[in-house]
Amino acid sequence: MFSKKLLTLSISSILAMSASMAFANESAEGDKQASQEVRIGKKLATTNIVGEIQEPSIVKSTTDSKAQYSSSQTKENLDAQYKANISLDKSALNSEKQRSPQRLAKSASHLFIYDAAVLLKSDIDGDGYYSEIRVDFDVDASVAAYYDVYAELYIREQGTLQWTHYFTTDIFEIYFDDSGDDYHVTTSFNDGFPPGNYEIAIDLFEYGYSGTVDFLDATYDGDLGNLPIEDISFEQTQPDTNVSISTVKTEIFTDNDNDGYYQDFKISFDADVTSGQRDIVARLYQKTGNGTWQFETESAAYTIVGTNTDDTIAFEATWQSGYATSLYDFKIELYDSATNEFLASASNDFGPLVDVPLEDAGKDQTPGGSGSGGSGSSGNPSTSSSGSGGGSWNILGLLILAVAAWRRRQ
Repeated sequence: MFSKKLLTLSISSILAMSASMAFANESAEGDKQASQEVRIGKKLATTNIVGEIQEPSIVKSTTDSKAQYSSSQTKENLDAQYKANISLDKSALNSEKQRSPQRLAKSASHLFIYDAAVLLKSDIDGDGYYSEIRVDFDVDASVAAYYDVYAELYIREQGTLQWTHYFTTDIFEIYFDDSGDDYHVTTSFNDGFPPGNYEIAIDLFEYGYSGTVDFLDATYDGDLGNLPIEDISFEQTQPDTNVSISTVKTEIFTDNDNDGYYQDFKISFDADVTSGQRDIVARLYQKTGNGTWQFETESAAYTIVGTNTDDTIAFEATWQSGYATSLYDFKIELYDSATNEFLASASNDFGPLVDVPLEDAGKDQTPGGSGSGGSGSSGNPSTSSSGSGGGSWNILGLLILAVAAWRRRQ
């Protein structure tokens, strides 16, 4: 147990499984597609959020927001596109971080992991195995100085040798033995974790330098071992349906002011049924940060057949007014069109539905136009920081850190 009080950082971050899921710029000359960016992916093995979270509720869209939505069913083969994207991205295929099966004894360092703990958060079916946990750890320094650090988190089933990397933290700042710079990572297990006892390892790095400065695992802290875990598919209270969502694709268009936030988007998904066919409707929701899910629109009724790849369903939208310049998360829910039975959903367990940069048309104005675009508009971005010590860095921040770290060692 901790002897110092753990404070929560209000930083949100979602694991991206590979570079293939990042928005890939597909610039072309001439038309709306010139500003298009695309992201496509399948279900993530884990979803990770930094800091404590609350499950958002669902409400109707606010009356002051205006948008144009349409839905359609196409023969677009998302599975083939995903596989082609992966095969072209050789770096993504080889980017899985490896951890040696065992470590030597811990050595003295100016930076160290003072303590760690695991909170078992969600056991929906009450069988003693949890599909959501939170890892808390506190990094300290042996001298009274500030340091920029980050950590890699790994998991493996107890009794096995192979570690699986599942999260890289942001770069965060710590000072001496301050308890206000503790780090918290909440993880939901989506796929690939059968019921069992697992253990977690944390490798610590100082930003700007190679090599691990410290590590912590169950050998040195029993709180990181013997963790009863299962992924969400093993939770017995999940809806017993034969429908699932296999692949999701998000496309964004039209950025008149070139601020990186778009007013038009298209979300496509491939839904499958294990046998036969089923008539479904899809509902789309959006939110920013830890905000409330806002219902946006419902599709027409469509028929999905087996695991066919030519029955893709798509939402297309233009946001006209009432939407802040921000990073948005989306959720898709599927229902039986005749009985309204809930069948399946997709949200932050699919990378393309997370952190989509959008704003309404009124804010997406070229210089001299009306409206107040730009990232300074109101709204809560999905990635933010506050409080003492912790934070995430953009590219400029990382460059500044690198220069500062180099000078400190001279």
